Amino acid sequence: MSDKFTYPGLEDYPESVPKRAQKKGLSGRELTEEEAAEFERWKVFEEAEKTRTLDDLRTILYFGEIETDRSKEVIRKMLEFEAKDPGEPIILKISSSGGSALDGLAIVETMRTITSPVMTFCLGYAFSMALVILAAGAGGSRFCTRGSWVMMHQISAGRYQRFDELKTTFTFYERLNTQLAKILADSSGQKLAKIEQDMREDVWMAADQAKGFGLVDTII
Repeated sequence: MSDKFTYPGLEDYPESVPKRAQKKGLSGRELTEEEAAEFERWKVFEEAEKTRTLDDLRTILYFGEIETDRSKEVIRKMLEFEAKDPGEPIILKISSSGGSALDGLAIVETMRTITSPVMTFCLGYAFSMALVILAAGAGGSRFCTRGSWVMMHQISAGRYQRFDELKTTFTFYERLNTQLAKILADSSGQKLAKIEQDMREDVWMAADQAKGFGLVDTII
């Protein structure tokens, strides 16, 4: 009986996966070059299966810092799902301490322009811009796990040396902060003045507090 690794569906993946020197398999046994190459093809297959499963569920994961490359990928997925089945729900699961306000805003604006409602889920924590995205989910479809935490505050501005540049940039960040505050106000049902006042300091909320404030709809 051959010890060669064989898995259903591997015939769809190229034989050209680079061969590697002696390597350990799942059992810890040293593999031959041929076995190692087959093992690499199996891992490619497994990763593709995971991706297809999430795609089938129209689910997007956003774990970690909000930044340009990850945000572009989230937006690309939303538009892809929208093109495939317009109007069908999209699931966005978030676990993030926040990051770039502009990159996060691009996600929110995409959520607003597609016909597919975006259901948002907080898994563990959603701080700063991540909370704005969470709260901007489709009404009635914003979820938070029971042990999760959320936090809102003002956006952070960059550092500038020239005073004239500082004045111009301050005006921009002030307008951007108000824009994000309006999103939170519209999403939560709170008055804009209250949101802007609360955002002056870090406001930490457990799941039940976030629900009471109107930032999420359901605790799961």
